[in-house]
Amino acid sequence: MSGLPVRRRAFALLFACLIRALPSAAGVDEGPPTGAAPTGLTNARLLHDDRDGGCTGFLWSPDSRWLAIGTAGGGIVLQRPCENDTTYTFPAGWVGPDRMCWSIDGRSLYYSEDLPRDGSRWRRLYRIMKIVPGSLSQSCFVDSLPWPARPHAVPGGIGFSDTHGEHPLFLDESGTPLEETESLFFVQTCWRDEWGSTLDVYLVRPSGRTPLLQEEGGQHRLLQAVSPARDRAIVMGTPALLVADLDDGEARVYAEGYTCEYAQWHPEGDWVFFSHTTDDGHRILTSDIYAVSTATGSVRRLTDTPVIEERIAVSPDGRNMVFRATRGAWIAEIVYDSTGTGEGTNGRPGREPRAERYEENDE
Repeated sequence: MSGLPVRRRAFALLFACLIRALPSAAGVDEGPPTGAAPTGLTNARLLHDDRDGGCTGFLWSPDSRWLAIGTAGGGIVLQRPCENDTTYTFPAGWVGPDRMCWSIDGRSLYYSEDLPRDGSRWRRLYRIMKIVPGSLSQSCFVDSLPWPARPHAVPGGIGFSDTHGEHPLFLDESGTPLEETESLFFVQTCWRDEWGSTLDVYLVRPSGRTPLLQEEGGQHRLLQAVSPARDRAIVMGTPALLVADLDDGEARVYAEGYTCEYAQWHPEGDWVFFSHTTDDGHRILTSDIYAVSTATGSVRRLTDTPVIEERIAVSPDGRNMVFRATRGAWIAEIVYDSTGTGEGTNGRPGREPRAERYEENDE
């Protein structure tokens, strides 16, 4: 028998032990203390092995019960990470987190996918699918769209438009058009050239679109994460976070000099989590998880390992974080500091120590 699987298990066990060495958060059943600062991660465990199909991203349901895992051709995987890890897989093509959204009430998951071309047409068509976890059903919600729509949760249903933020459509869960109210909106990005280096970001309402950001020749990563209060949106990352106010369109810059990938709001809206990577021009050397305060702009490092940690997703209750690392999707509890001292809840620093480096070819 080859020694490779054994080495993989050994590396995965080492990674779990690294993060388990962190102090555990007190009062987990009561949730994180209000206003507390995140200081680290603890009790990590492998949630989904993706060696047969890479994880493209994660999306928690609003009640934090379900986790949707997008894969590169392996379908959409639904799990209950905080209950019994029961897994359900639904057939789908390549689905990233920007192609998925939960309804605001958490009862349905929507995602968009490409339809295969056939000999009767030269343009690809698209559709929006719907999964209802309660009944484990999967159905087509909108079929044969001429452009790649991205569903966004809005009160009472979902909204989507073409790739330029035009022709918006807002539907309830039965597919009936919603009334045009100011509460219906989403953030949409459009690339203005085929190389993806010039972009616009719009706030899209039933009445039309409003520019939030217009950049020529930018090399930034779009994030478009709307805050829990739906009053701000992260519209850009790399080499900083750019957060736009959705009322007046003014933007504020955070974490300058950090790559700020896979940014996620804390459920209270006072912190943003992100991955920061370093490279040598040819490959990624390190990727750790950080948090930045939207009140003070201070940045905290939450992990310090030789493992590439990316594609993070924070549960809406603020207790857990899912991220991709060695072998697949990992879940860990978030440690908070409620004392204002910058320490973990049990008085020790909430950040794991650096340990021996993983061998990259054994991931």
